[in-house]
Amino acid sequence: MRIRKSTEQDLARMMEIYAYARNFMARHGNPDQWGPTNWPPEALIRKDIADGNSYVCENGEGRVVGTFFYICGEDIEPTYRQITDGAWLDGSPYGVVHRIASDGSEKGVGAFCINWAYEQCGHLRIDTHGDNTVMQNLVGKLGFVHCGTIYVEEDDAPRLAYEKSGAIQMNALENRNNRIIEAILEKEKTLCPGAVALIGIYGSFQTGDVQPLSDLDLLILINDDRGWQLSAQFIQDDLGVGHDIYCTDWEELRRDAGFEHPHISKLMDSRIVYCADEKYRGELEKLRDRVREKLAGPFGEEDYQKAENALKEARCCFAKAMTEEDLSAVRRQAGGTVYFAENAVAMLNKTYFRLGVRRRFEELNAMEKRPENLCGIIGEIAAAETVSCVKDRLTLLMKELEACFRKAGQAFQPEKRPACAETLSGTYEEMFSNWHGKMVLAAESGNRYLAFMSLVSMNEMLCGISGGVDVGPFDALSVYDPADLRKAVDGTGKLLEDYLREYERAGLKANRFADVDAFIAAYLKPGKN
Repeated sequence: MRIRKSTEQDLARMMEIYAYARNFMARHGNPDQWGPTNWPPEALIRKDIADGNSYVCENGEGRVVGTFFYICGEDIEPTYRQITDGAWLDGSPYGVVHRIASDGSEKGVGAFCINWAYEQCGHLRIDTHGDNTVMQNLVGKLGFVHCGTIYVEEDDAPRLAYEKSGAIQMNALENRNNRIIEAILEKEKTLCPGAVALIGIYGSFQTGDVQPLSDLDLLILINDDRGWQLSAQFIQDDLGVGHDIYCTDWEELRRDAGFEHPHISKLMDSRIVYCADEKYRGELEKLRDRVREKLAGPFGEEDYQKAENALKEARCCFAKAMTEEDLSAVRRQAGGTVYFAENAVAMLNKTYFRLGVRRRFEELNAMEKRPENLCGIIGEIAAAETVSCVKDRLTLLMKELEACFRKAGQAFQPEKRPACAETLSGTYEEMFSNWHGKMVLAAESGNRYLAFMSLVSMNEMLCGISGGVDVGPFDALSVYDPADLRKAVDGTGKLLEDYLREYERAGLKANRFADVDAFIAAYLKPGKN
């Protein structure tokens, strides 16, 4: 879904949505909020559009499924100046949402619109009728606080006033975080004194991407095994937030400092809030400096190999996905493919992920070496509803990723050695020995398997040679014809002739003998290696 400003062309559709909303309210115990006055009037909606304060919500197909009024500013809503039975939480400038409605065709439209409005300003107020339990439940789930009662101009009925303030929420969350950290240190004093070297905060509270449901990500660096006792997992019911308090030892941080994967934000970006001794901070900075030095250096072959390690993992998950038929099983392997594909791209750009998963596309799109539509393809994988669709999008992802790596890997292709006795001697005879007879036998017996696997092996040897020596290229599998194995034998013979010409250009001659007696005589001749 996406939000855009309304236009006059949207008016008819918006009035249809409001008509549906009035009917919905009446059917759910709220007939008096909009019904008696046929609220909102078309003239008011026209004014909202003209003033630039009217918005619509479109679904993935571009169809308008919701609409609302939004404005933000200093003391922007006159009816909010007087509040009874309570008080507003935050006196700073705020945004207001009014006249929000959907057509009921898609779930989550209301939450999407309200969350969008909140993201624009970080401080939002909203009111609703006392009978509108649907809206009351929604804003409660979205983290709004009931602040009191206000009165609106269109009728005399009181309205329940709600507010959500990023500043207020942040203060409360910071207080919670501090209490958790204090509890950890208090437990350390009684259970394992000296076990904690330092504590740092990373994740959303370090990057600033804090949401009401953000948990606290801590680097609890321990000096010895006693510190593992400080780990804990719990659910905070009042906020509906789960916390996973786990410890990290020095060995894990040292492994992260090797920069074998891009998930090292805990090491690199944790904001230290407790340090038992400055020597620990010094050790941490040494590990960080090691990574910084790696990141600052030019992209080299070792860096490419690290990126390719992640690519290999993506290939494995992709292969497993292709063999599965159950949708859940395919999605599981698709998730692995995406995870390692993202890692591969990050390593190919010699960087690490600094932000959370929610902003992963933002980081990937900023990377220079990546498939052009990487995030678009990943999004399509996540949206795929069938096994065939998931596999189709996965295949496209891997094709694009392989192409990206081929381009990046060209800089690290070794310079080919010249064709000469040192690089080619004995290779023609070896190929003739290994596969000429097998191909003839395969054709005579009609054994497609023998022919196919013989050509696969021959092709691998030819690719290995031409990859490092200035000959070829050759393609042994191009001569394979399962319908005519004799044709494959002839093609193999032609391939060997072509390779022999490369042999001879290198100053070599095939080591041929009339019979075994001639070979033995030459083989036993003094001075023969």
